[in-house]
Amino acid sequence: MTDAVDDLPTALRHAARCLSTEEFVVICDSILNRGLLTPSALEAELGGTPRSVQDALSLADGRAESGTETMVRLRLRRPNLQIRTQVSIPGVGRVDLVVGTSMIVEVDGYEYHADPDRFENDRLRDLQARALGFHPIRLTYRQVVHQWDLVAPLLAELINRGDHRRPLVAAST
Repeated sequence: MTDAVDDLPTALRHAARCLSTEEFVVICDSILNRGLLTPSALEAELGGTPRSVQDALSLADGRAESGTETMVRLRLRRPNLQIRTQVSIPGVGRVDLVVGTSMIVEVDGYEYHADPDRFENDRLRDLQARALGFHPIRLTYRQVVHQWDLVAPLLAELINRGDHRRPLVAAST
């Protein structure tokens, strides 16, 4: 006996109908990031769906490397707040999100970042980012998924006071 498994287009249409906007965008980001569909193919698969699905699809980015990154990006969205995904910063490397000009948000899953060498490297990268004028913040899976009610007001406070607009330090020569 074989378990029935829907093909990607069928599963996607069901997800569009059954999931919250955030959950649906997480799935679309993952599909795009893994190269399972191109943006145009994703749009074509969802052609003729309700406006709410089209609006959600417009939020798909495809650069996020985890669902929690997508969740943070969506939850921080507000008018006039720039959020960039998977940004390369000279001297630091690629970071998950940059909010405004100077706030870095890294979303760290325990499994990947529990390795002692990665843990050490993350702290060095944070120090390098601070030396350049960035404000690095690290969030865990648990904080994003289960403790957002505690995390959100803290991030809002940092943004409201302008921490995301701190001037960057010019590279010394």
